[in-house]
Formats: sequence, C-alpha cells, structure tokens
Amino acid sequence: MKNTTLFLIAALLFVSCKKEKALVPTPPPAQPQMRHMPLNDIAVHTGRARSLDVDGDGTTDFAFYVQLVGDPVLQIDKMQFCVGSGVKRNLLVNDANETPLLQPNDEVKAAHAGFNWWEVSESVLAEKRIGWTETWWDGLWKNAKHRFLAVQVQKPEGLYHGWVELSMDTSNSKLILHRAAIAKQAGRAVRAGI
Repeated sequence: MKNTTLFLIAALLFVSCKKEKALVPTPPPAQPQMRHMPLNDIAVHTGRARSLDVDGDGTTDFAFYVQLVGDPVLQIDKMQFCVGSGVKRNLLVNDANETPLLQPNDEVKAAHAGFNWWEVSESVLAEKRIGWTETWWDGLWKNAKHRFLAVQVQKPEGLYHGWVELSMDTSNSKLILHRAAIAKQAGRAVRAGI
C-alpha cells in the first residue's frame, strides 16, 4: 500500500509539473515592398505649392499648398496649410475634415477608428490665424515634427496604402515635406516611416 501511495504521489507531481510552452506574441505582418520617394525637405509656403506623384505613374496624386482666407465675421486672416487629393487618390479624414498624425511605425490600413478614406478631398493640416492684436496657430498638425500623413491610391488591382512624412515649421510659416512611400502590393497595410 505504501508503494502504491508513493507511486501515485510521484505520478501526480510528474503530471502537475509539466512545462508549457510560453505564449509568444504573433509578430506583426511583414511590411510589403515599398516605393520610397525622398522629398529632401521641400518647403511649402505662401506662393509655393508642391505636388507629389507617390506611385510614379506620371500624374499628381496629392498636392500641398497654402490658401489665404479673410474672415470678416471673426475679423482675422487665416493662412491655411492644406493637402488635397485627386481622383482615385484618398485621404484619411474625420467628420471635422481633419486628418490624423501618425507616429513612426503606426499602421496605415483600410480601416481607422473615427476616420474614413475620401477621394478628391482636402484637409487643412494647420492654420496661422492673424488677428488685430495677436497671431496664433490652430489645427492638429500645428506642432508636427516628423509625423506621417496616411495616403491611399486606387488602381484596378486594389488599394495601395502609403504615407508622407511632414513637419510644421511655425516660426517660418512653412510645411516641410521630408519623404513619402507607397506599397507595391495592393491591399496590404503598411507601417509609417518604414
């Protein structure tokens, strides 16, 4: 009886002490091949717009420009730094027509909470407001330093995701375009800055 009890205790200990494999988190999907475009810190300011052909097909995909708006009701002038997209070129915007600032390594994908992809759209990234006695900046991108704008290009094969790296230089009233990239494969999420 003693041997049977010892055997049962030993068997119980053996079974209860088995090692389990540690749960390894699933790695993020591999980044698809990208078409990178150095923009060499192109400055966009009053009187100097810039257009980008991110997919290399010879047509303008996205334009960056400054528009000047006088507001007689608020009695202020606005210097608006904008991005616009063309036909079958999409920007990610919310109900207030704002586009999100993506951090390095954030995903650019088909669905983003609170935002939708819109074709032929415009978004004011930041604006300088000039009043009678003071000047101030407004907009989601007013303090952007090397942040990423999500972009999307529609082709017969599907949707191609990409990004444009931007900074806002408020002291010199300029929008700086650093670089851009777009996936070479349709339907694949990409990571900003990679």
